[in-house]
Amino acid sequence: MVERFEDILSYEEVEVEVETGERTITKTASAQQGLSALMGLIMATSGCPYIAYFKPMARFHLPFANEEETVYRAVSMYLLSQYFANEDGEDVDFALEGLERIYKDIQELNRAMASRLREAITHDVAVNAIVVLDFFAQSMPFAIEDHLEQLQPMFQAYADRNPKQAP
Repeated sequence: MVERFEDILSYEEVEVEVETGERTITKTASAQQGLSALMGLIMATSGCPYIAYFKPMARFHLPFANEEETVYRAVSMYLLSQYFANEDGEDVDFALEGLERIYKDIQELNRAMASRLREAITHDVAVNAIVVLDFFAQSMPFAIEDHLEQLQPMFQAYADRNPKQAP
């Protein structure tokens, strides 16, 4: 994949089309944004234990998600994993500390991947694609805190009435 995009400059505008069984999404984006989205999806399904946590996000992929959508999906995915942990009798983490640790590990992985790519290629599109992914990984702990505060009012109905009670 990296070799295929070797001659494209990071800032070149490209037409990116993502086709899944449920939908097709098309976007004009920089080459680095398009390749970043593709690399993120491939990495999440690669079998790497550091990034295996994102396999559910890959299954329910939302191409070109903005920061708020990514926070919603990442936190929802993590909390669902905590539900399953609770069902298995394990300790749960509602403080999202484990999610923050996952993103710190991803930053390490991204740095190592970018370093390896720098040695293997002459143009910067693949390295910059990893940099884009790393920017998300670095900003996620802060974005989670900010966006969860903004999202909280949307969930007021759950606080107003116990969902276990009949209407």
